[in-house]
Amino acid sequence: MTGVSPAVAVVISTRDRTAELRRCLRSLLDGTSTPSEVVVADQSRGPDTRQVVAESAGDGLPVPLLVGGVVLA
Repeated sequence: MTGVSPAVAVVISTRDRTAELRRCLRSLLDGTSTPSEVVVADQSRGPDTRQVVAESAGDGLPVPLLVGGVVLA
């Protein structure tokens, strides 16, 4: 497959670990190629994860947020 970048999806499961999530998402942005999709499955108790996901989406990562089986985008 010369010249063709494969589609790569990344799934991140988290709960109340926003600092680690922020680092993980930043590392995806800083990598040599950006994934075509990043799904964050959140089991957190508060809104902090949503804020981190919104920041990453603003930085250019295609990041939908999944909470309790519902995509919040």
